[in-house]
Amino acid sequence: MPDAEVTTDELLDIACAAARAAADILLPRFGSEVASATKSTVTDVVSEADLAAERAIRAVLAERAPDDAVLG
Repeated sequence: MPDAEVTTDELLDIACAAARAAADILLPRFGSEVASATKSTVTDVVSEADLAAERAIRAVLAERAPDDAVLG
C-alpha cells in the first residue's frame, strides 16, 4: 500500500488487526510461558509465545501493508 494512498484510519485498522492477532496468541499463554531464548543479552528473554506473536504480526503486515518494511 503506497504511502500516498494510506489514510490514518487504514493505518489504525492495520495496527489493530496486528495487535489482535498477537493477543490471540499471547493471552491464552499468559503466565504459563517460560523463556526459551534470549535476544541481545541474557536478561532480554523471549518465549515461544513471543516468537509466535511476532510471526502473527508480521503476517498481518505482509498481507495488509506488503510494501512496508519491518526492521529486526
